[in-house]
Amino acid sequence: MPAFDPRLIVVGFDPTPESLLALDRAAEIAERFGAAVVVVVSAPIPLADPLAPGRVGEPVGASVDDAAYERAVHEELAAVRERLAGRALEPEIVTVAGGAGDLADVAAQRSADLIVLAARSQGLLERLIVGDPAGAVSRRASCDVLIVHHPGDPTAAQEGSP
Repeated sequence: MPAFDPRLIVVGFDPTPESLLALDRAAEIAERFGAAVVVVVSAPIPLADPLAPGRVGEPVGASVDDAAYERAVHEELAAVRERLAGRALEPEIVTVAGGAGDLADVAAQRSADLIVLAARSQGLLERLIVGDPAGAVSRRASCDVLIVHHPGDPTAAQEGSP
């Protein structure tokens, strides 16, 4: 079996404390191995206001504040740059409007050696509605996946992952 020697690391990021830890872990590994880093920022998806007036089957129209959306994306990008400031690496930052599947796709397109993402503290209802991003990535990925757990995550011990 060849030694672990990642050349390209793809890390998923959204503005959560868990993602900040995943970003830190990816940066540590990249610095240790001299690997390049691609940060995939999951931009908030603009959704139409479900309470806006209109008839069933009719498009609601532009009920999303474009300026607010752009601000949210720029805030996420600024958080990445701030977190990585002072590190000995210059990550490429890619913005996607999707979720876990896009992270696996970016990694495959770039022939990444490792994907790093945060575990999510999800209740049953959230998991049923939103799904399990870490599980989706690990199923679709064509490379190794590192799932970073938040130290205070009460679900990490319950799920019994090795």
